[in-house]
Amino acid sequence: MSIAFVTAELKNKDGATRLSDDDSAVGAWLGGGVRIELTPHFVLGLDVRYSEAEVTLFDVDREAGGLSAGLTVGYHW
Repeated sequence: MSIAFVTAELKNKDGATRLSDDDSAVGAWLGGGVRIELTPHFVLGLDVRYSEAEVTLFDVDREAGGLSAGLTVGYHW
């Protein structure tokens, strides 16, 4: 578990009026992954991460962050 720095922005258009608000917060970050060598030259990997922080946009507390994943497929010699 680590520290995450999260930035959020919300834009709203009401007729000709445009409203925008942004906020930054410190939250939690958790991630992990696995890498498997399928052959001596072929690698497959998966990485999953989750971050969470609370930001205030237009005077409302909201949850920011989320889940992300990455897939690695590689060949090396």
